[in-house]
Amino acid sequence: MRGLVLIALHSHVLLSLQPAWSQHYHFEQYGIRDGLPHAEVYDIIQADDHTLWLATDGGASRFNGYTFTNYTTRNGLHSNEVSRVFQDRSGGIWIGHSAKGVNYIRHDSVYSMTDLNQVLGSSRIRDMAEGCDGSVYFFSPAGIVAYQDGEVEVLLDSLATQSSASAIAHAGMVLADCQTLIAGNFLGNVYTLSLADGEVNFLEIPGYEQEKLPIYSFTQDDLGRIWIGGMRLYLYDGHTVVEMDVPPRRHQDMQIRHDGTLVSALEGHGFGLFDPLSGEFTQVDRHKGFPAIYNYAICEDHEQNIWIGTYGEGLAMSRDLSTVYYDETNGLRSTLVLDFAEWNDALYIATNGGTFRVVDNVIVDTLFTFSSCRSLDILANGNLLVGTHRGIREVDPQGRIKRLTDFEVYGSLIIDGSIWYKDGRGMHSLAADLHLNLRSQESTKWGPYTVLRNKDEITFLKESQQLAVAQTGLEQYTGYRSMDLINDRELLLLSDHHIHYLTLIDSKVTAHHIDISSDSDLDMANSILVDDKHLWISSRNHIYALSLTRLLEDHAIEKAERSDFGEKLSGYLMDDGMWRDGKGKIWCKTLNQLWAFDPRQNSSSAIAPQPSIHSVKVNQIPVEWPSAGRTPMSLDYRDNHLSIAMQAGSFAHPAGVQYRHRLLGLSGLEDWSPATLENEVVFSYRPDGDYQFEFVASNGHGVWSDIPVKFSFDIARPYWRRPNFWISATGLFLILILGAISYDSRLKARHRQEVLRRTYGAHEEERLRLSREIHDSIGQQLSFMHRRLKKNGNMEMAKMTQSVLAESRTLSMGLHPPSLSRFGLHAALSDLLDQLESQHLITVIREIERPDDGLNKEEETHFYRIAQECLHNIIKHAHADQLIFSLMRKDDAVVMRIEDNGVGFSFDSDAPPSGGLGLVSVAERCQMIRARLDIDSIPGAGTTILISKSIDKPQ
Repeated sequence: MRGLVLIALHSHVLLSLQPAWSQHYHFEQYGIRDGLPHAEVYDIIQADDHTLWLATDGGASRFNGYTFTNYTTRNGLHSNEVSRVFQDRSGGIWIGHSAKGVNYIRHDSVYSMTDLNQVLGSSRIRDMAEGCDGSVYFFSPAGIVAYQDGEVEVLLDSLATQSSASAIAHAGMVLADCQTLIAGNFLGNVYTLSLADGEVNFLEIPGYEQEKLPIYSFTQDDLGRIWIGGMRLYLYDGHTVVEMDVPPRRHQDMQIRHDGTLVSALEGHGFGLFDPLSGEFTQVDRHKGFPAIYNYAICEDHEQNIWIGTYGEGLAMSRDLSTVYYDETNGLRSTLVLDFAEWNDALYIATNGGTFRVVDNVIVDTLFTFSSCRSLDILANGNLLVGTHRGIREVDPQGRIKRLTDFEVYGSLIIDGSIWYKDGRGMHSLAADLHLNLRSQESTKWGPYTVLRNKDEITFLKESQQLAVAQTGLEQYTGYRSMDLINDRELLLLSDHHIHYLTLIDSKVTAHHIDISSDSDLDMANSILVDDKHLWISSRNHIYALSLTRLLEDHAIEKAERSDFGEKLSGYLMDDGMWRDGKGKIWCKTLNQLWAFDPRQNSSSAIAPQPSIHSVKVNQIPVEWPSAGRTPMSLDYRDNHLSIAMQAGSFAHPAGVQYRHRLLGLSGLEDWSPATLENEVVFSYRPDGDYQFEFVASNGHGVWSDIPVKFSFDIARPYWRRPNFWISATGLFLILILGAISYDSRLKARHRQEVLRRTYGAHEEERLRLSREIHDSIGQQLSFMHRRLKKNGNMEMAKMTQSVLAESRTLSMGLHPPSLSRFGLHAALSDLLDQLESQHLITVIREIERPDDGLNKEEETHFYRIAQECLHNIIKHAHADQLIFSLMRKDDAVVMRIEDNGVGFSFDSDAPPSGGLGLVSVAERCQMIRARLDIDSIPGAGTTILISKSIDKPQ
């Protein structure tokens, strides 16, 4: 009678729990409070630097796993209503707006793209793509526009085509190949556009003529096939379009994942996963824990996380769809899980609130709701043995229940095919009067033995007799927490700080004891589980996968993978809290949750991050640092406070990202540091020298980057400690001495020049005085004598007096020609040459120009005296019969050239003029007026003298 009552209760619970969903995933959600500019997200891409770019109704945003960097109209965007984001091959980010064209962002600078936007107009940018030649294509309801190197071309103008604008205006596109674009619209049209000739061809879509369902999105798989998302899902292989057998959904955005599955953002239904090989479609919506209904963007990042842009719920991320959670929110009334078993094509979970039956990841009913179920075992006859606080029950596949005991037990187990139960006094056989003073927490059949474990000891039973284990060496260890079979000859046992590898040969047990205390990750290990390749080991809220081969053959700990579920769990993982079911899933329990994951699908934790330097500060001031491959950063000895901020491109578990670093070049710091969550390293008061800072990062799941990021810098030695300091000081001292000598020489030279200037000035004053004396005194007296003698009739004396008067005038003009001061240099030189021709048998070819005030009076006097001295030398020494004389203004210089055809002389151009006072006087006068003197003379070939004086150009 009681069995019938239990069956009735069983049926009642089945009906009451049938609608409940028991599959529950974990999602991260980011909203405005986290820094997202707006809760409506329309597009998501992952850039080359592994950051995410988002298009929202509040602007564009870049997310690095920690913070959002937002771009709005304040940064130069045309509007905050961003509809699309896209990265081209050069690394630039294109921002498409809902009504104001596009912007371009490169190196944090925002560009307006005015010429392009004049063509795009105010249409909503619905999609962007880059062609094989680097052209960027923009798609809007108005048409398709190509942009390359500043050139804009309209490929398709919806308003100008013969077809209606609604037939061409599209919602999404994909670049099928270098010559073909495929696009679609909201009326169900899908067409190809040839980039070569602009030809448009419409594809035949199944059901289009009847329903004309809108098209929203496109994506391309590795086989080159085009997936078309609308109200239904289609596949285009280049020839025909085929409809997929999936429920009608709005596929607003799609992407092919790393494993070839198609993931879609579904408007009104969360997101979907479609396996092209099996045809299986999985929908993840609010019934399975997804936080939003309306979704418009989807993206898988490099760590295989799925990011979903929602309408009103911000940004959501699915880290691991291989993990299923069971708790009170989805039908598991009690989360204190004590045992589980696979029986009768279902999974049975024993808790303190009853035994739950799970079929296809759905909790369908509960057994013994009134009892705390403490153990589950499968009997040899195929029935299920359930140990409860009200006794032991046996259940057959038809649901009939047989009562074996009515007193409280702590659990039941099978030893050598017999049923045993546990109570406060130990273990008792149900069939025979046998008793063992053991309080076993776990038992397993191993070869001829039944192995019993409790926290204090391990016991081997054979034919219900307890055997000694002294020969194994296990009696010296304590804190036994978990065990699992490798096969019927090998067993692994976990104790405090050790993993014990037990082998069984001819009923003899041997053990190898592997110390794990040196690994901080395994310090709190409490459960182990063996599969084909790994030993899974849990430690509070972490699960690690150790290489089973390395453990058994080399007795070494080698982490092959790590899964970190800490942010998803409620409570710590319990001792001996892992099981594996017949389908390969691993089940884990905490005080508040039960969950399972498929290790074959849990691969996101195996991807290493991409570390980089976030910032460098010198004396607390941010500075630019050299990129990889460039010269080291040079620091002064006073810049001895260097801080380097590291970052790792990981979204899987950013709060758990760890770093190891070292500093090469300084003794004592060249070993890798312990793993740390701190991402900033500070170096203060480092000695001078060359350094190289290196670091690696983990992805938060224990997977480390292989290639370290390197940053080189050198700290200069203080100048007073440098070996060349004294050399420099000595050199400076010598320079000072030489400078003093040079200064003294320059002073002497300036003094000599000043003496020459005064001397020649005094000469000119004296010449002028003598010239005036001769002209005014002697000349007048001679003139008076000439007139008296002529009047008295003494013609001979008058003629002689006239000759002397002429000589005096010539002498006066030679001392200081009046024309020089009255009419300038060109007039004085002309008079000098006229006098030369009239008094000597020499032909003069002349070209004299006015210097145009290029020379002052003093410089004109020196030019005249130089010419006078040169002409005197020609008359006296050269014996020339022809002279070429020129004075010209050439650009910014006055050039005087004197050339004769006389006998010439030997002259060294590299040595200063020597010999007679004539050339010395010429050289000194040139030096005084800073003119250049060039003398070219060859014996028998004449002489050329060139004097050039630079002058300032008139303003």
